[in-house]
Amino acid sequence: MWLILNGEGVLERYDSAGSLEVSVPLEAPEMEQVWAACVARAKATIGDQRRITGLSYVHDATVVGQTLWVLLNTEGQAAVMLAFAPDGQIRRRVVFSSVWGAHKFAFDRARGRILFTVPSRAKTLPW
Repeated sequence: MWLILNGEGVLERYDSAGSLEVSVPLEAPEMEQVWAACVARAKATIGDQRRITGLSYVHDATVVGQTLWVLLNTEGQAAVMLAFAPDGQIRRRVVFSSVWGAHKFAFDRARGRILFTVPSRAKTLPW
């Protein structure tokens, strides 16, 4: 089981007994931009606590086989996914330059596609 500490930018993997096996920092160039945007939103809403939003480095994630696929929060820029091996090492980094603002994704293995949800619409890309 993987646990994503979204506000801390840490990935943890646990075995079936619940023991921590791997803990790695999520390291990606996009993280600085996400932090800056979160701070800017906090400053802009300082007088209205109902509008405060939390820090979120990851929008979505799923495990396929032994690989954890993570869709990063890119603050509305091109979608970036990271694929993590069971030991926490990044196996692959994929930038989808034609997909902006993606918040969720799903693999359609039968058709060889990745489906991205961009707030209210879906877009498919080859996988």
